[in-house]
Amino acid sequence: MFEPINPKVFERCFQRWVESIVEAPGAQVIPIDGKTLKVSYDTEQGKSALHLVSAWSIDLSSCFRTSKTRR
Repeated sequence: MFEPINPKVFERCFQRWVESIVEAPGAQVIPIDGKTLKVSYDTEQGKSALHLVSAWSIDLSSCFRTSKTRR
């Protein structure tokens, strides 16, 4: 059974988590972006959809890495 996430509770928990991993004042936060490619699955071969995950550097205005996964 799934329940909707309370946005206010999620925001508080997320902010606490980010604060706990950022150790140094002025440390860089790395945004993570994920996308699922439509029609990238293959039901005949039992392969799930392809997902892309990217990590960005705001300071450098560039992508650190993009990885693909079927998990």
